[in-house]
Amino acid sequence: MELAFAGVHQLSAPLLDRLERLPGPQAEALRTAFGLSAGPTPDPFLVGLAVLGLLSEAAAERPLMCLVDDAQWLDRASAQVLAFVARRLEAESVGLVFATRVPGGELARLPEDSGTPEIRAATAEATETNACGHRPIQVRRRCAHDPHSCAITHREQE
Repeated sequence: MELAFAGVHQLSAPLLDRLERLPGPQAEALRTAFGLSAGPTPDPFLVGLAVLGLLSEAAAERPLMCLVDDAQWLDRASAQVLAFVARRLEAESVGLVFATRVPGGELARLPEDSGTPEIRAATAEATETNACGHRPIQVRRRCAHDPHSCAITHREQE
C-alpha cells in the first residue's frame, strides 16, 4: 500500500507553522494532502507550490539544506512533488539532495531537466565508511578542505 504524500509530509512537517503564510489554495491543498482538513484529492501542482513556498519561507530566515535519503522508496506523489520543487529552487537559498541506490521513477531525469549535478558511486564498496574512516574521494576532498561541510565526518571527529 502506498501512502500518497507521505514523503512530502515527512520533509514538510517541521515547517507547517508557516502554513498560514501561503496563498489560500496552496495552504488548503497541503492541509488536504496531509489529512489536516477534508476534501477531494488535492491538485499536485498546488501541493508542489505549497512545499516550494514553505521551503522558501524557511530559507528566508536562513539557508536550508534538505536531504531525501532512500529516495527510491518515495511514494509516487511525493516524488513528483519533490521533483517539481527541485526544478524551481534556483532562486532560493535551499539545497535539496536526493540519495538513492537505484535512480529511476520520477527522479530519474531530474539532473538533466534541472541542470543539477549528479554524483554516482561506482560500487557499494566505494561509498562504505569502515572503521578506518574510508570515504568516497569527493567526500574526503571536501572534508579535508572544510570539515564543517561534511556533517557526518564532523560528528565522527568530535
